[in-house]
Amino acid sequence: MANFAIVRHVTEALLEILRHDLAIAVPGMPSANIKAAPPEDIEGVSDETLIVYLYQVIESPFLKNVGPHVIGTPPSLQSERDPLALDLYYLLIPGASVPLYLDTYDILGAAMRSFHDHGSFTLGDWLPAPPPAGEANLQFRIVFNRLETSDLIRIWEAVQRPYRLSVSYVVRTAQIDSELVTNTNLVSQRNIIMNPQ
Repeated sequence: MANFAIVRHVTEALLEILRHDLAIAVPGMPSANIKAAPPEDIEGVSDETLIVYLYQVIESPFLKNVGPHVIGTPPSLQSERDPLALDLYYLLIPGASVPLYLDTYDILGAAMRSFHDHGSFTLGDWLPAPPPAGEANLQFRIVFNRLETSDLIRIWEAVQRPYRLSVSYVVRTAQIDSELVTNTNLVSQRNIIMNPQ
């Protein structure tokens, strides 16, 4: 479980995974050009670039309402609300200058291979700074998210930019701990009332 910054930490880990693998696959590509940014940052680039864009966050239907977590020992028990479970949807958007446009295919291929090879990753292995307590061993899955061309076009229309080559991935599942804690009393007495008929 994690605090509200988990979405940022997952994105930072994805960037580090890509920087590590693309440094080998696409020699000469500056690691600073692999960044989390809005889609318009890909326009007019003069160097090989890869944008990682978080375009949608959806509450996970599989982990919704798993029930409260009881903490403490009797008689002082507390009930903590179940965590908020989120699936994170990203676009990978490769770019290069017009004379080097074919390089976008190399960048995209290398990025897709990187996510394929790291289909399951541990947060603590990839964050550039030590993660907060309890987050180092959190594991996530990166899954290719097949979108129809019409769906991709709608995303690009929503950001008011012309369509560009891009692919979608989903990271499952980021859980944000709730801060809603209530005191819970144990059942100490039970009364049974029988109504004779």
